[in-house]
Amino acid sequence: MPDVPSIVVIVNPDSRRFRRGNHESILRKLFEQKGIPVDIRRSQNLWHAREMAGEAARNCNLVVAAGGDGTVRYLACELRGAEAVLGVLPMGSGNDLCTALEIPYQLDRAVDILRDGRCRKMDFGMIKGYDGFVNTLGIGFDGLVGYEAGRIRSLRGMLKYTWVTLKHIFSYRSSIMTITLDGKVIRDCMLMVTIANGPMEGGGIRVAPSADPFDGFLDVVMIRDLNMIRRIILFLRILIGLPPGPPVMESRKVRSISVQSESPVYAHADGELLDKELTSLEVHVEPQSVQVMTGPYLKSIK
Repeated sequence: MPDVPSIVVIVNPDSRRFRRGNHESILRKLFEQKGIPVDIRRSQNLWHAREMAGEAARNCNLVVAAGGDGTVRYLACELRGAEAVLGVLPMGSGNDLCTALEIPYQLDRAVDILRDGRCRKMDFGMIKGYDGFVNTLGIGFDGLVGYEAGRIRSLRGMLKYTWVTLKHIFSYRSSIMTITLDGKVIRDCMLMVTIANGPMEGGGIRVAPSADPFDGFLDVVMIRDLNMIRRIILFLRILIGLPPGPPVMESRKVRSISVQSESPVYAHADGELLDKELTSLEVHVEPQSVQVMTGPYLKSIK
C-alpha cells in the first residue's frame, strides 16, 4: 500500500454519531488536517453502502466503513477476497469489533490507524443463505436482545443491551437445540448460542473472551437453560467479565457449525436482525478472507 493511500469513506447516515450532528464535516476536517486525501460518500441505507463498497474497491486501496458493526458487516460482505482493504471508523452505537482490531474509539486516533495501521487478513463467518458476519452471530436470547437493542434510539452501547436483557430475562423461553460442531453433536435446552469471530458484543460485553478474528476458527458459546435466579447471576457475571463456566456454559473453537432449533428463535448478525423465526442455520469460517486495517501493534487477541 502506498504511503498516502487512496481512501473512500462510506458513511451510514443512521449510525449514532451521524444522527446526532454534522460529523461528515468533522471527518473532512480531520483528514484535511492530517493531509490525507479522502472521498467521503454518504449511503442511503446499508444495502446501498454495500453496493458503494463494491464500486469503490475497483478504484481505490482502502474502503472505510464509518458506522457500527452492522455497517462493517455489509462492507466486509462485499470486500471478501478483494485486493482493497477494509478500514473502520467507529461511529455506531455498537463498535465491538474495533476492540478486537485495536482501533481506538476516538475519531482522531482512528483516522491515524487508516494511515499508520497494519493490514491483516481477517476471518469471516459465512452463513448459508444469509451472507455472513464479522463479529458475532447470536441465536436465541442473544438474537432477541441484539434485535431489540438495535431498535432503541434513546440509549447506546452497553446500557441499551443491559436494558433489553433485564426486560426479557425472566420471560424468555429457551428451546431444545441440536448443535453440530465440526461433526460432534450436542443436544440440550439452550438459552442462547453465540458464534463469535471477535470477543465482545453488546457495547463491551465480553461474551467470547478467547475469540480471535485472525486464528482461522469461530468460537461457539452455548449457554444452557437456567432458572430465573441463575439467569440474573449469569448476566451479572458476564457483565463484569467473569465467565459462567461449566456446566452452564460451554465454549468450543470450530470451523463449521449447524444449529437446529425445535422452536422458532430470533437471530442477529452483528446486531442486525437475521431472522425472527429461525429453526435451522449453517455457518462456517472463511479464514483470512477480508483484508482489514488494524492497530499497528496488534498481533493476536488473547
